[in-house]
Amino acid sequence: MDRFIDKRVFEPLESGNFFNDEDVKSWNDNGILLMRNAIPLERVEKMREIAAGSFYGDYEWITAPELLSEEIMSHYTSPEVQKPLQALNGESEVIQGFIYRKRPRTDVPKNWHQDGVYWGGDTAKVVAIFTPLTEMSKKNGVLWYYPGSHKLGRLYHRAAPNYNLICDVSAFSEPQCIEIFPGDLFFMHSHLVHASFANESDADRLSLGFHVYNKQTNIEINQPVIDDYKRIRAEMGAV
Repeated sequence: MDRFIDKRVFEPLESGNFFNDEDVKSWNDNGILLMRNAIPLERVEKMREIAAGSFYGDYEWITAPELLSEEIMSHYTSPEVQKPLQALNGESEVIQGFIYRKRPRTDVPKNWHQDGVYWGGDTAKVVAIFTPLTEMSKKNGVLWYYPGSHKLGRLYHRAAPNYNLICDVSAFSEPQCIEIFPGDLFFMHSHLVHASFANESDADRLSLGFHVYNKQTNIEINQPVIDDYKRIRAEMGAV
């Protein structure tokens, strides 16, 4: 029977560990934790200028912005990010940093999926951190999720037409959505089933994110991510 059981089980957050009872309940029950107005808006504005600028080229997805921008690296290493991250996930390292420009008037979705299927970790101690640089609202591709799905372990996924992975949610109940805004800091468990759909506004939806793992977790990072980081470090002259 053990061979049918996913060993990457969710580890509940305990009360009194940096967060209030409401935050602990949200993480344990829903797989998300939202900290409103946690990041200074001046910092967000600077990072938004970086994300919207031409320095990175006209790409929808930019990998490893923290390696290319001191401002973004300083944000990731700041107490506002590191204190809640360590309370949630312990001593952690970045698997992949990214800027995501969700283009306006496009039908390209992020289908229902778990981030954890991309990383192959031997524990469930992997989280995503989002810093919205513009609002993430119902009009521009809000985040939808299934509360509690992070407790199911890693689910089966198939390849989607847009080369991402997608899992079957036909047996799930109604999803919920959550709007987040500049200044907010949002954490999501890597096994939470989530999606975002069309941006129906007239502007890019910009977000900065980090997938991070606990240092005691063994990660089998997918090869494209490894190759991207090697290329960027080589271009920077880093070892």
